[in-house]
Amino acid sequence: MVVVLHDYGGYPFIFDISNQMSQKGIKVYHIYSSSSGSPNGSFSENENLEVIDLSLNLSNVIKKSFFKRFIQEYKYGKIVSKKIIEINPDLVLSSNTPLLAQIQLIKTCKKNDIYVIHWLQDLLSLAAKNVIKKKNKYLGEIIGYFFFKIEKKCLMLANEVISISKSFNLIIEGWGIESKKIVLFENWAQINEIPLISKDNVFSEKYSLKDSFNIIYTGTLGMKQNPEILLELAIHYRKNNPIVKLIIVASGEGFEYLKQQTKKLNLTNLLCLPLQPYKDLPKVLGSADLLIATLNEDAGDYCVPSKVLTYYCSGKASLLIMPMHNQASKTTIDNDFGIVFSPDDKKGLIENIDFYVKNIEKLNQKGVRARKFATENFHPEILFDKFIDLIPKLKQFK
Repeated sequence: MVVVLHDYGGYPFIFDISNQMSQKGIKVYHIYSSSSGSPNGSFSENENLEVIDLSLNLSNVIKKSFFKRFIQEYKYGKIVSKKIIEINPDLVLSSNTPLLAQIQLIKTCKKNDIYVIHWLQDLLSLAAKNVIKKKNKYLGEIIGYFFFKIEKKCLMLANEVISISKSFNLIIEGWGIESKKIVLFENWAQINEIPLISKDNVFSEKYSLKDSFNIIYTGTLGMKQNPEILLELAIHYRKNNPIVKLIIVASGEGFEYLKQQTKKLNLTNLLCLPLQPYKDLPKVLGSADLLIATLNEDAGDYCVPSKVLTYYCSGKASLLIMPMHNQASKTTIDNDFGIVFSPDDKKGLIENIDFYVKNIEKLNQKGVRARKFATENFHPEILFDKFIDLIPKLKQFK
């Protein structure tokens, strides 16, 4: 059997599925794009596993220009569709893919009688609508509707839909997608790649973080991740408690905004660093007292930040500033893995950070619980057995 697992963003955890399939004797082509601007993982090949980077010969897709981005993503759809025809697999799973590329990929699979699964990580049409509406209300409605039609078409044409959230299921069922073709499989993180690392490590030493209270953000930081709240925290603590530092290890439009503001306002307690090599991620996470993730109020409906699951693995408590109904918020609250605040509750947020600065041992207890949860739930072998049960074509390999 030949399988293509296409993950445009090249996220580390999704590679676990490709790796596990290859170990079951399935020939796997793991395709991603280093042009996506996402924090790609470290991918190792074996005799059954080939990794292909379709990079568009660009350093990154130009996300600031909607028009240029759409052209590039449409072009990428042609490239990945051509590669799928070349490989001629029995099964394609496609995840984290821009809609203009995904619709081409799915149509190519249907035309060539290839079983195709749409792995729903974000509701991209809702994201596009909300982001563009903030700049132009009418354009947001028009583009949002255009992408809604494409996203719905992707879901309708796919043989199967893997959804990462119950709330996503409810939304797309409301769009007319049959519930019998939707399966729920929540995201995870690479527990085997994230050992527990002491705060006293080479990363914290390099950036003088050993003696401060560190709130660290890692991963993509766009405008939907609400960089403004991170800036407000830095401004507040520069004045009120300089021992609190914010360290942003990221890429994206929001990251560039914070870099500009850090320089403009001379914020010595806000450190903006580019994404570090994946092998160094445990040291970055280990340098934190709190690991922060943020989302705008409207983004809570169409996005579940997978970085929070990586945070769990590190054994550090999470600080989530996002809507309470988001799946990441619910999991963190229900299991007491950290502290969660709505984006508009700034008073409560500051009060709680101040409390935990003085009571770090209570944060450490939350981190221990999070690590235990990750250890018990994120092992690739266990996850893959569950994954196979969702896909009839793979059950023979269990």
